[in-house]
Amino acid sequence: MVKPGYEKIHVAHLEGLVALGKAKRYWWEKCNVPNMVRFYVETKDGKIYETKCIDERGAKKVITYLGIALKLSKDIVLDIEVNKDEVFIPEDEG
Repeated sequence: MVKPGYEKIHVAHLEGLVALGKAKRYWWEKCNVPNMVRFYVETKDGKIYETKCIDERGAKKVITYLGIALKLSKDIVLDIEVNKDEVFIPEDEG
């Protein structure tokens, strides 16, 4: 059951949010089922998402990936604003 105010997402979506530099923080909590955990992510715009429960062995791999993705996102993801007046759009050659 999703916590009030949270939105359910797939683990791959969570990984994408982190890889794109949109995550403020992420964590996991144990589920009511033994050896199962659920991930949570808070985005920079204040939304909180949760995943379904996954087994702890898989969760360790997800944590490894999230750490790598977070590090890489700081190196390659830029927060760029585009001024539409400065964008060059070529005219048709026809």
